[in-house]
Amino acid sequence: MKIEWEEKYSVGNKEIDNQHKKLFNLANTIEQAKKSHVTKIIMSLYIYTMRHFTAEEKMMEESGYPYLLEHKELHDNLITKLNDISETANTGGDIDMKRLRVFVFEWLTEHILKQDKNYMDYLRD
Repeated sequence: MKIEWEEKYSVGNKEIDNQHKKLFNLANTIEQAKKSHVTKIIMSLYIYTMRHFTAEEKMMEESGYPYLLEHKELHDNLITKLNDISETANTGGDIDMKRLRVFVFEWLTEHILKQDKNYMDYLRD
């Protein structure tokens, strides 16, 4: 099952939309990956997610977004989860790649559709 970008995920900001598309592409590599590559894929997802979150949080800070701390906490929770998954992979634990991809997809789509769209609505108002 592949995650397809749809226009409904657009937040109306080309830079952020392109970053979200990249995250979709990374999520799509998870399920097909060989178990031996799981750590590399998780690290790629982690690194790019951190880059995206940093850019997004900078925009929020510069605009005076009143829910920055709450939004940042959601970002931090995902990073913590990715760290936990990476640690499991590094210590030889078994990771269900399909479940991981579903988790990433569900988190990403829910976050975009609710949290990121709220922020972009704030910017437009």
